Amino acid sequence: MFQKSIVFVFALVFLAACVEKSVEVTGPPEPANPPVVVEDIEVPQQTNVVTPEFWEAFDTDIQAVYFYSKIDSLQIHLPLEKELAKSFCEENGISYHEYYTNDNMGLVQLDDTLFFDLTDHLISNEEGFLFLKHGKMQDVADKSVNESFMDSSLTAFFKN
Repeated sequence: MFQKSIVFVFALVFLAACVEKSVEVTGPPEPANPPVVVEDIEVPQQTNVVTPEFWEAFDTDIQAVYFYSKIDSLQIHLPLEKELAKSFCEENGISYHEYYTNDNMGLVQLDDTLFFDLTDHLISNEEGFLFLKHGKMQDVADKSVNESFMDSSLTAFFKN
């Protein structure tokens, strides 16, 4: 008798499970992270980067000497010329900077908010000095640099 009642209970459970239930159609599930609408971003025109072609017309009182190099990663090339330029700049209140890179692009900082684009000079020369003052710029390539030439070039550029 016990076996019959167990079979009867299982049969009832089985029949109850087989009874059709109404299915509710709800649609696709809501995404966990809703999609973000991407708008076109307008990049403001940079007015703090000066390119060589605009330097002569640029109104500034900045005077600077930059040594730039794509080949001197150890910073051992032209040591006498760099020291001569550093001491000349210290004596005359001119800022001196060195820029080392592995490619043909570079921006150097002129002051807190202003940058100069060295790309044209890095493309044409692997190493050299760039002299900058109001309305005038001179690029001295590494092939022509020696101590006497450096001294006369710095004096002629910044004293005139």
